[in-house]
Order: sequence, then C-alpha cells, then structure tokens
Amino acid sequence: MKEKFQFLQQFPLKLLAIVFMTLDHVGAMMTSEIYFALGSTPYNVGFVFRCIGRLAFPLFIFFLAEGLNKTHDRLNYVLRLALMWAGITVGEIIIQAIRPELVLPSEAFTDLLMYALFIYFIEHKKKPLKLLALIPLAYIGLSYACDLSEGYAALNAQTSVWSSFFPEFLRSGYSIYGFVMLIGIYYAPKVVNYFFKRTIAASPDVEIDLSEWTSGPRYQGLLNAITNSVIIITTLIFWLIERTSGIYVFEMGIQTWCLLACALIFCYNGQRGYDRKWFRYFEYLYYPVHLVLIFGLFALFF
Repeated sequence: MKEKFQFLQQFPLKLLAIVFMTLDHVGAMMTSEIYFALGSTPYNVGFVFRCIGRLAFPLFIFFLAEGLNKTHDRLNYVLRLALMWAGITVGEIIIQAIRPELVLPSEAFTDLLMYALFIYFIEHKKKPLKLLALIPLAYIGLSYACDLSEGYAALNAQTSVWSSFFPEFLRSGYSIYGFVMLIGIYYAPKVVNYFFKRTIAASPDVEIDLSEWTSGPRYQGLLNAITNSVIIITTLIFWLIERTSGIYVFEMGIQTWCLLACALIFCYNGQRGYDRKWFRYFEYLYYPVHLVLIFGLFALFF
C-alpha cells in the first residue's frame, strides 16, 4: 500500500465510530415498534440508521486491539472499561425497572470488557491468574448459548425457558462473533513480527531495525490488510452459519453492512493523532450520556 492512502489517524476514526454508534442507538429506538409502527417512514429511517450503525462495532474492536497492544498500563486500561461497564449496567437496570416493557438490547461495552479481560488474564505473567481467562470466556459462551437457544426456540415456535434468567441487556451481544474478530485483529501484529524476525534470522546478511519496520507505512498497510481480512472472513462465516441454520443470533443480514468499515481501516496510518485528556474522558462519558439523552428524548416526545 502506498503511503498516500494512509491518511486517517485514530482520532477521526474514533469520531466516525461515535457517530455510527449514535445513529445505531437512535435507529434501535425508532425500530423498536414501541414508538413507530413497522413499515412507517420513521421506522424505515431508523432501519437505515441501524445499517449505518453497523460500521461502529468493527471499529471499536479495532480500537480495543490497538489499545491492548499499545497501552503502557494494561490493568488501568481494563479497569476503565470495567468502571464504565458498571455505570452503564446500573443505568440499564434502572431503566428496566422504570420501563419494564422495553426489551433493552445487550451493550457493546459488555463485549469489549469481556474480550479485554480475556486478553489481560491469558497473557498475565503469573500462571495461576491465566486460569481467570476462563471467566470472561464462560460469560461469552453462556451469552451465545442463551441467544442460540432462544433463536432455536423461536424457529420452532417454542420458548427457551432456561435462558430467561440471563437478561439480554446483561449478555455479551456479539459474543463468539466479536471474540473471534478481536482475537484475529489483536494477534495480527504479533504474527507479522514473528514471521518478520524469522525472515531476518534466515538472512543473516540483512540487518533491519524492527522498530523502524513497525513504524513504517508498509508495516501498517500489512496490518490493515490483515485486519480487514479478519473482519471480512469472520463476518462471512457467521453470515453463512445463520443462513444455513435459520437461527439469526447476530442478525448477520444487517450486520454485513459492517464490512464498509474496512474502507476506513484501509486508510489508517497507525498514528493516534489528537489526544488531549479531555477527549479521553469524553470517549468514556459519551456512551452513557448519549444513551440517557436518547431514552429521555424519545420518552418525552414520543
């Protein structure tokens, strides 16, 4: 890839992801059939918003992999995710108590936290703590099992009784699908560096500084290509699973719109860009604040 195509820093990508996420959540309210009827103009507009919003998830998975690979304090990074998840979860419990007729969907922060916890524990230096990676993995697996059971029950005009103990808004919504995507993207730099070192070792006459290689446009272009390949392959595999089984756990029909995010990742140059402290707080606070605003505005006006 030529350097001229790598013109997007992480900052504008994050802004785009925030916009996509916001449209997705607005669209979710518009298509809930509580406020607008199926097939109405607002409902259809909400469906378009949801399609655009599909671009957000692979971008957030990409940012999570970048953060876990580049942070100097992984524990603090995971704790920030956990704190935000706890705040959002408490808010959702309150909303569910106020409006029990609303079926709150699972939140992406649950997915991000579970994936981050798995990486944190599985790569921990202390071997006993590595076993704790089984906890987020079990949470992801249980979430997928509940969704799968309910999907199978709906397909056969039945009811999945056992999964009702695990509310949908507490589950890892993208569960196995997002986990596979994160693992592929997170370990891409390690795989690339491993084979690069092996190539250098096989050619003793060649001396290349690894730090110089990893900061170059060719390296970033290769990572972008691998990242996009992971997103495309993972999405297509789960799309095929749903098409052949008839059990639509991840709504892969609409989720395939997320592949458009690959065009943005293709242009990523590996640089963080604007990174003031206020924006870091904004990133975390925006999620719960915009959910409250969207819920409040719809409850007030509709």
